[in-house]
Amino acid sequence: MILEYIKRGNKKSFNIDKLKGSIAEKIIESILIEAGYEVYPFGYETFYRSLLDTLSKNIKDTEAQKLRSFPDLFVFDRKNNKSYILEVKFTNTTDEKEYWLQKHSFDKYVKFWSESILVVFSAKTKRVYCKRVNEIDIQNIPVKTSNRYGKNYSFDLTKDFHSISKYFLNIDEKKSNEYFKKIKEILRLFN
Repeated sequence: MILEYIKRGNKKSFNIDKLKGSIAEKIIESILIEAGYEVYPFGYETFYRSLLDTLSKNIKDTEAQKLRSFPDLFVFDRKNNKSYILEVKFTNTTDEKEYWLQKHSFDKYVKFWSESILVVFSAKTKRVYCKRVNEIDIQNIPVKTSNRYGKNYSFDLTKDFHSISKYFLNIDEKKSNEYFKKIKEILRLFN
């Protein structure tokens, strides 16, 4: 049934963007767990479900904005006693040299979560791109406008971002490639 909604683009019956985001989060979570990391849901949708109705998007105070911009995952590397927070994004763009991210959303990551890592899962290529938010020079990132999403930063994922193993050193590239083959097989079910 979910696949039918996706194929038909039936957004009234099912929130496709949330589904895509959840799929990306689960893929990233599974890659990290496979490499020995502990992964915990961190986003406000996870812990503060009852606040979603209370905190309308019209509330503009700093606390509400920070709460709504919580990153998605908390990752702990017990072996090296190191922790990370991740904001995970999904894209099905065919051009990874022009990945758009809503400017107002990214600006909140810069303001409230600059130490977090932005992780982008590309559905078309099955690649994972990562970059620490505080390593992104937004002054040099082009801003483009769309009718649907307004102002967006346009990133070149292939040039501006890194592979997931740059930040998560416990990831074995060979094992990771094998694991990605399995993920690709699963994702073929959605095509």
